[in-house]
Amino acid sequence: MYVVGWNEDRVRAHRGGMLRIIVRNLDPNAPVLMENDLRPVTSTGIGYLLKTVAINMRKAIKAGVLTFTDRGKENIYGKDTQVLDLDIPYEKAKDYLCARCVINRDVESKILLRIRVYDRAAGSSKTTGTRT
Repeated sequence: MYVVGWNEDRVRAHRGGMLRIIVRNLDPNAPVLMENDLRPVTSTGIGYLLKTVAINMRKAIKAGVLTFTDRGKENIYGKDTQVLDLDIPYEKAKDYLCARCVINRDVESKILLRIRVYDRAAGSSKTTGTRT
């Protein structure tokens, strides 16, 4: 678990199962925490996700490489949502933190309910994160 300002800004972690009694306090950039992740735990959360998507989209719009596609409506979590697909062409995607974002916005309240972020791996889309 990580909370800014708590536990001397360290991650409190355990392996789970029988080993859950062994608790470690680790630096957020510790190699063991970064083993299967692209970003440290300090770069997670809805605020970081929204900021990353916004920065990427502004950069892509300015460069003229972003495609917006209205994918219609989709019902998620019992709410009708408008689906917007934001895509950067494969050949340009290497310059961006995300190559494609699919956003579901509640039709009634206009609140973003889901953001799916994809990167480009070997020429195909791959999900890198979903925040709801």
